[in-house]
Amino acid sequence: MYVYFVVVLLVCLPALLSASTEPREHQQQLQDYFLDKSPAIPLSSYANDYSPLNNSVTNTGLPPYSQQAQRGKKLLATPFSNGHNYGYCFRNNGLGIGSDYPYFDVLSGQVKTLAMDINGCREENGLPAYAYNHADMKSLVLYMMDTSRRNITNVIMPNDPRAEATFNQGKTFFFSRRGQLDMACAHCHIDYANKNYGQQQIPPALGLPLRMPRYDSSNDTITTLHERFNQCLGYTKAKPFPLQSEALRNLEFYLLYVNNTLPLNAPGVK
Repeated sequence: MYVYFVVVLLVCLPALLSASTEPREHQQQLQDYFLDKSPAIPLSSYANDYSPLNNSVTNTGLPPYSQQAQRGKKLLATPFSNGHNYGYCFRNNGLGIGSDYPYFDVLSGQVKTLAMDINGCREENGLPAYAYNHADMKSLVLYMMDTSRRNITNVIMPNDPRAEATFNQGKTFFFSRRGQLDMACAHCHIDYANKNYGQQQIPPALGLPLRMPRYDSSNDTITTLHERFNQCLGYTKAKPFPLQSEALRNLEFYLLYVNNTLPLNAPGVK
């Protein structure tokens, strides 16, 4: 498996995409790259998941992740001991807000994600933070993203040099080689996007984060975007990062920003 990747990754990354540019210009370059490469595919189609299980239903007529979504819905509305619930912490009671994330918080000078704000809400209401791989955290994120399906991605770049620096840190992560196989995220998700690897298609950078979290029907589990990042790092034999670490949050900020104007389509199904 690894020998295959070492051989095919001898192709150089597009120099245009790795050049130093403003975030908006870089986003346009990346989207134009995919449009030029496959002119018959409209940008909005990159949000689609071509897994045969995506958007499928069970014998009950519900999507395969319906139990996890119902769990998240219940958690979102369940009152805390002080009578509040998660809805007090989020716009529109937490429904349809997936396109608000991630965002650069000018007060703290860092990227905030939906999972971070869920834990922030818990702590504000006297509850301990969840581990980021906790089943309830995953169910909440899955449900809140499910209510945001087809919202247009709209990651804001504040007029703050720290925000652009953070974007560039995420960009550098994406284009930097790492691991024993000396591979960058961009090798797979730009150079070899949409090509088959075994029985799976390598997803392009456009669309990939829009379908996360992902429900795996084979083992009834939810994979978050940051867990997906670490899976990719594992393929290159690189060390994983802690979930919601600064490096992964900056990578999320970069990827969602370059996916601006495309619709969310989470959760994906595998």
